[in-house]
Amino acid sequence: MASSTKAQLSPVDVAKCFASGAVAGVVCDSLLYPLDLCRARLNAPRPRGAPTLPPDPLRALLAISRELRPKPRALYRGFFCVPFFAPAAYGLYFSSYEVASRQTESELAAGLCAEACANPCYIPYDVVKQRYMVGRARGGVVTATRLIVRRDGLRGLYRGFLLTFATYGPFSAIYFWSYDLFTRHMGQYPLVNGTLAGAVAGVATQPVDWLKTRVQVSADVGGSSSRIVFDAIRDEGVSALFRGAAARAFWLGASCGITMQVYESAKVGLGVS
Repeated sequence: MASSTKAQLSPVDVAKCFASGAVAGVVCDSLLYPLDLCRARLNAPRPRGAPTLPPDPLRALLAISRELRPKPRALYRGFFCVPFFAPAAYGLYFSSYEVASRQTESELAAGLCAEACANPCYIPYDVVKQRYMVGRARGGVVTATRLIVRRDGLRGLYRGFLLTFATYGPFSAIYFWSYDLFTRHMGQYPLVNGTLAGAVAGVATQPVDWLKTRVQVSADVGGSSSRIVFDAIRDEGVSALFRGAAARAFWLGASCGITMQVYESAKVGLGVS
């Protein structure tokens, strides 16, 4: 449905959108956590002594999956970040989008607004989760978060802040624009439309997502983004920027499809049009 045709929301309806988004986020991130972990490990530097990954994105994803197969628990390393962070992050994201989409005729602007409102909660979630995923965090979520703050201050929880917004701001803008386009031309099929829109937006923003992951898991808090890119291209080649493209397309396509299906169903169940 186009933004200009949406009815204004009451404060109660905004709260219902927040609740619907929170449920959708937890369900989606729980189901797809192993794929997200593989994506993070594809973007992160390889451990010393580990075999070089194939340049083809799909083969690289399969190679990571084979490495983790003997250790199935490793696929859920840091999983408790999901119930700890996801409800607030996704609740803010979707409720902000719903409000913004009714104030503007631009789905692109509404997507950017949603990302800006959710980032204060989402970025600490992303930082802590990815530390677990690449093996650089241990213990409980609260303990891991405290250790980051103790070592690096609040700055540590917001590592890659600008890169995250540079990644997911355009992603959300492209995603909601694409989702609206698919919905208008294909009908109300949230699972299908969300999957297609997520894959399109995910591939378009892959190189920036690669850089964001490298910055967030780097041991050097003050390291410059340009140095990280230079070192990676020198050591791994330009293909490193796109190594996680297939995993990102699969993950975000599936993630957005599931999220939108659960979100739209929850909205209907709560009586939000």
